[in-house]
Order: sequence, then C-alpha cells, then structure tokens
Amino acid sequence: LDVYNLPQELKYLPIIEPALNPNAESPTGGVGLWQLPLETAKTYDLEINSLVDERRDPIKSTWAAVHYINDLYSIYRDWDLVIAAYNCGPDNINKAIHRSGGTRDYWKIYNRLPNDTRGYVPAFIAANYVMNYYCNHNICPMVADLGQNTDTIQINHRLHFQQIADICKINIDEIRALNPQYKMDIVPGGKLYTLRLPIDIVSKFIDNEDAIYKDRVNELLANHETVALEQSLKSAATPASIKSSSNSSNESEDTSNHRHYRSYRKHHYTSSARKTRSSKKSRSSKKSKHSKHSKQTKKHSRKHSKRRR
Repeated sequence: LDVYNLPQELKYLPIIEPALNPNAESPTGGVGLWQLPLETAKTYDLEINSLVDERRDPIKSTWAAVHYINDLYSIYRDWDLVIAAYNCGPDNINKAIHRSGGTRDYWKIYNRLPNDTRGYVPAFIAANYVMNYYCNHNICPMVADLGQNTDTIQINHRLHFQQIADICKINIDEIRALNPQYKMDIVPGGKLYTLRLPIDIVSKFIDNEDAIYKDRVNELLANHETVALEQSLKSAATPASIKSSSNSSNESEDTSNHRHYRSYRKHHYTSSARKTRSSKKSRSSKKSKHSKHSKQTKKHSRKHSKRRR
C-alpha cells in the first residue's frame, strides 16, 4: 500500500470475508487472503495449477490485489466505488452506474448492486471502525502466536514437504502453515519457487539438501505429473480490460506471460485408458470364443440328429 501510495485502511479488506485465512475459499470462486477470482489472479501474474495456487501466498497475492485496487482507483477515483468494484467486478459497477443515469455516487447506485456488494462496503467501514476504536467498546484483542522467525530459500527441484520433515525433523503441518500456496505439499520444480521455513530449519535444509531431495522420491513424488489444460471460466471482473485502460504506476511491467494451468494426474488417465482397452479386449475375446463354441455345438447337434434319423 505504501508503494502504490494507497490508504493504509485497505489492509482491513482481508478481514471481511477470509478472516485473514490464506486458505479461505468463497462459493463464488474467490481464494486466499484477498479473495481473488481466477481470471483476476491470472491477469496479475499469479500461477495457478494442480500443485500451486499463488492466491494463497500471502505476499504474492497481496502485491496482485493492491495492484488491482490501484488500477480500479485510476478508473473510478472514488473509494466506495473501488471497494464495491473489488467485490463484484467493474462490469457490475458500470451497469449500476448506467442504470442510475450516470451517477457515480455509491449510495445512489446501491439498490442496483448485487446483494453481497451492498453489504461489502458497510462491512469494510465496520471493520475499520472496530480495528481502530475497539477500546471504546471494551473489546480486548487476543495476542497472536506468530511462532518463530522465518526465512525463505529458492527451490528449483521437485520437492515434497515430507522429505523436509523427515530429514530436518520438523512437523509437516508447520511447513504447510508457512507455505499455503502448495496445494499438494509439493514444490513443482522446473523453475525457482520460494519456500518459507523457520530460520533454524533453513540451515538444516542447506546442510542436508542432497539427502532431502533423495529421500523417498519414488514413494512421495511418483504419479504427480501435471499436464496443462486450457480453461475458460467466467468471472465477475474483467481485469484484463481494467489493466489496459488504467494509468497504474506499474503499467510498464511486462504482463504478456499471463498463464493459467488446470492440471490433472496423467497416470490416472493413462492407467484408466489401459484398463478400458484391456477390458474391451477381454470382452471381445470372450465373445469370440463363445460364438465359436456356439457354432460348434449347433453343428454337432445337426450331425447327431441325422444319425438318429
């Protein structure tokens, strides 16, 4: 928010729906602290496939969300409209403005907005009030246990969290909590990925790196090949058009490599195909044998009938 020169109060947006849970998922498709829909996340360069969903990464998703908010502000220049557009997408806001005679007053287009969005802006105002004036209402905040200090390392090899847990003697749940973006406990490899670990475990990882990569490879990393599939999903927002029309301070960034992968486990489908072919072959063989046996039986019956005559 500092980098984009945006109001600090926007930091309370992740309280409203996800309750600061990086793994939160909404029925409408929003994921992570900032409840980013798929198409918006793709537009702002977040990687999403069967193994990784960077909408769950607290740091990367925050950069994407703030960039998106900045782009929305460059269009509407009104924070009520920006927050509403963040919730339901600019298309819905533009329709409401058009149907209200062109007014850009949030409270005048209020009745033409989706039901969820009508409550979203007031909820944001309420969250801001509570976070700043809780003492006036005898509300005492709980002290959060944020655990020990952490650091990051860059990984370019395929790696399972259990390999780290085995060699570095750390609870796998702690690794998951620090790295919510890896959906299957696997760092895909093939390029640099960030892994966050407690500081004392980082040194253990570096000292035992070779042993970690070799630990139970066939058991933990077999049958997890991902294959990219094209997918076209509808989204309330049209972030691509927003980004191209905005005067964001980061317009010079290269966004030509937006990618989305929806992957599946290749071995499942290939093995299923083999089973299907095998089953068909078996049925075909049985049918052929049955037909041959039936013809022989009929032939033998005719011969036996002639002899009796």
